[in-house]
Amino acid sequence: MAPRALRSCSLVLPLSLVAILGACGGEPPPPPKAPAPPPVVAEAPKAPAECSAKESCLAEGKERFRAGDIAGSRQSYARGCHFGDLAACATGGALFLELPADKGRAESLLTHACADGKGDADGCAVLLSVHVDGKSTPPEELLREAEAACAPGSEDPRMKRARGEACAIAGHSYERGVGTEPNEPRALGAYQKGCDLGHDPSCRLKRDLAASIERKKEAEKPSLLAGANLKVSGISGQGMTLDEVACKTEGLAGMFGPLALVGAFGPKKPKLDACAKTKTEIVLHWSTKNGMMSEIKAEGGTPPVNTCVERTMAQTKVIPGQCAARFSLRR
Repeated sequence: MAPRALRSCSLVLPLSLVAILGACGGEPPPPPKAPAPPPVVAEAPKAPAECSAKESCLAEGKERFRAGDIAGSRQSYARGCHFGDLAACATGGALFLELPADKGRAESLLTHACADGKGDADGCAVLLSVHVDGKSTPPEELLREAEAACAPGSEDPRMKRARGEACAIAGHSYERGVGTEPNEPRALGAYQKGCDLGHDPSCRLKRDLAASIERKKEAEKPSLLAGANLKVSGISGQGMTLDEVACKTEGLAGMFGPLALVGAFGPKKPKLDACAKTKTEIVLHWSTKNGMMSEIKAEGGTPPVNTCVERTMAQTKVIPGQCAARFSLRR
């Protein structure tokens, strides 16, 4: 039979568990532990102060770029542009074209950099690349930007390539008359600048245009001798080059005449060159009498130069017939 205390304990159900255990002779539970204090949270670092001058913005932009913070670098260069540094405008604009690109912000900065075609050459080159790809900019504006970009700038290889491409665009505009009147000499000058920047397409375009100009000059020249039955271009021998020869002749002279003529001029080259101080193109007409040049007439140089050429070639053995030759002194 259970002790009385235990019997009475088992009957007192409404009491709390603590009271029951106390009545039953058990130990009271330990007091509840105090809640742990909240963890100490370190104060968030303050955002760095924004640069306040173009020099500090440029330095900050470079440092952030080296650290891989492209977004921060963009903002630093943009602030530098705000303070009036055109190079910062150009660099910032180029960075905003990188992924994730913000073309609107890029174009805004690059427009400031180019400053209506009178600003930073690198900025104008990058702006031109944006406008060319967009295909909506008027050709006159493209040419203005290309001219401003085809100028000295940074030594950064990408920027030099962009400026070289701008020179090619300017040259093409002048060569084809896009946005301006055709002007082949200016086109050659633009291509040469691009070639100097190491832009191979500009070099090729310059060579092609120079050859085209030379062909046009040749085509526009009047015939050396009307009714000629012997015509030869570009024959050389004994150090002398005859650019063009035309003769009215007969027999074997028509077959071997060009070689005979250049052979007649070759020995006279030193004296011919002495007739002029600079390169001079001469057209010489003559007829043959007793196997020698006669009725000699030189054109193209000053009167003293022409007279000197005529005297130098007098009594030179030549093929029979009436002939004319075009050549240059001091080539």
